[in-house]
Amino acid sequence: MLFFHGGNDCALEACWIAGAIEEAGVELIAPDRPGFGKSSHVPGRSFTDAARDALDLLDHLGVDRVSVLGLSGGGPHALAFAALAPERTLRVDVVASPCPWERADFLRGTWLPIRAAYLLARYAPDAVLTSVQRAMNDAERNLAYADRMPAPDAALLRDQPEVGRAMVRSVTAAHREGFDGAVHEWRLYTRPWGFDLADVRAPVRLWYGEVDGMAPPAMGERLRAAMPGATLTVVPDRAHLSVFVREAPRFLSPG
Repeated sequence: MLFFHGGNDCALEACWIAGAIEEAGVELIAPDRPGFGKSSHVPGRSFTDAARDALDLLDHLGVDRVSVLGLSGGGPHALAFAALAPERTLRVDVVASPCPWERADFLRGTWLPIRAAYLLARYAPDAVLTSVQRAMNDAERNLAYADRMPAPDAALLRDQPEVGRAMVRSVTAAHREGFDGAVHEWRLYTRPWGFDLADVRAPVRLWYGEVDGMAPPAMGERLRAAMPGATLTVVPDRAHLSVFVREAPRFLSPG
């Protein structure tokens, strides 16, 4: 399985669900995207550029066909890979992904801070967006305010403190070289995606948390409308973190 990590994170994000990966017997390939973790920022790169990088990696590893998993900001990258390489894509699971910004109600259902982040990504200069990204991604400070998160995510971090520790490690590692990659990737979310969702021919499963204010189910509904063969599962009592961690056995399963 090829894993495209979320925005503002890196390949270490896979450690959040390490137990589920092991139990499912999945061999997970989890690269850093350009501008995150140990991967250098590439100015001007696109969703499909990152997909081509992944294809080069699979060629290097001698891997022919893969299932693809994309979390949050990794969702567009996972779909870009499937559109670019349909013959190498077995299935795509997309968890809590944004959708293309094509309509005025794109931000319907998002929390006010996330709405502001999207608007800044679309309209603000780089210096402003860099400052916002730096403030948003202090992982240790954010974890200290876990009780202010949506109830399903707060409960997850209380029940599984190891997930919180893994989050701090991955988010901190993601920005070790700065925030240029994050600034550019947020811009990508708010621009035309550069590929046609209709070109995704592999089976697609979309997973969203019912109370997710970062990627609300309405975004999944728009993606499903653009890919008529896709299935959408909206999971009750799940938000952005909890839908990924608690539902991992479902989207890691072959069924």
